[in-house]
Amino acid sequence: MDNLRRCSLKHAVLMPTSDTAAVAAATLPPDLKARFPSSSADGDLTRWLIDKDHLARLLVTHDVPHPRTWSLTHPDDIRNLDDATLEHSFLKPRDSIRFTARFNKKSIRPRGREALLATHADLVLQGFEMVLQEFIPGPPTNCYLIDGHVDRNGAVSGVFARQRVRQYPLDFGNSSALQSIPLGNVSAAWDILSKFLKDIGYRGIFNAEFKQHPDDGGFRLLEVNPRAWWYVEFAARCGVDTVTMAYEDALGLSVSGGEGYDVGRRVIYPYFDLAACRAMRRTGDISLTEIVRWWSGAEQMIYAADDPRPFVVATRDLSHNPRSSVASSMSRTMSVGSVPL
Repeated sequence: MDNLRRCSLKHAVLMPTSDTAAVAAATLPPDLKARFPSSSADGDLTRWLIDKDHLARLLVTHDVPHPRTWSLTHPDDIRNLDDATLEHSFLKPRDSIRFTARFNKKSIRPRGREALLATHADLVLQGFEMVLQEFIPGPPTNCYLIDGHVDRNGAVSGVFARQRVRQYPLDFGNSSALQSIPLGNVSAAWDILSKFLKDIGYRGIFNAEFKQHPDDGGFRLLEVNPRAWWYVEFAARCGVDTVTMAYEDALGLSVSGGEGYDVGRRVIYPYFDLAACRAMRRTGDISLTEIVRWWSGAEQMIYAADDPRPFVVATRDLSHNPRSSVASSMSRTMSVGSVPL
């Protein structure tokens, strides 16, 4: 907030690209909001969406299909659950960004009650609040992402659907390879999400993740990110420019809508997908021919000749600490984007 007050720009539109920045933009005092508007939900709703415990409660309230989630405030919350529930559950951080930056993974799945209790106790000592969540089985290709923008009047100005192809880490990771798909392929998921966004009075860019359950084919909503996401430029290349939509909405302008988007386009996050492919090669789940074929027809989202800084910073951080998360370095360099008016 102090940085914004000292900023030499008289006016600019804020474009949050991290959870912390999303909350900051949504909770600015009136004088700063007038100088630095954003297309955002209100502060309380933004906080509820990024906190995985609060999100689960919100989904229950609005009867949204999602993985069963248990709050963990005491070791007895784990001890009182039956073995079958624990066997098909995992630990998930309430603050996923900080957890990923620390451990280079989104979640953790200790096997057995005692291991779960010990791991949870250790994480609490390190300052992490956790929830226990039902594990939805199935490969990465069962994961679908729906992105878009809702304007100040509650109208959806753009929507974009993607299917995950690979992720890294392989168990609980971020998308490393994706492809754009017709919205009709996930119409049931979009029906769920659009109703939920309307019910909660959402405004701004959204990035939602679903997983299709292999048993019943139903979609479970895993998370809703109230901000721009890694592949926001890919969506724009395909025809859904949510950043421009958010910019126009923040200024009270007429919001540019999309008439559709390109389907069948592929994209990779090269650092993560290289690691994913290497891991899958070791397990025999992918061949070198498949990797070459997929990469040869895919776009990548790191290097750009007119804006090389993200590539330089991410590569530098990765070379200094190969085990660190590229996401952490990216969030440090691009936590809030601003566009002068």
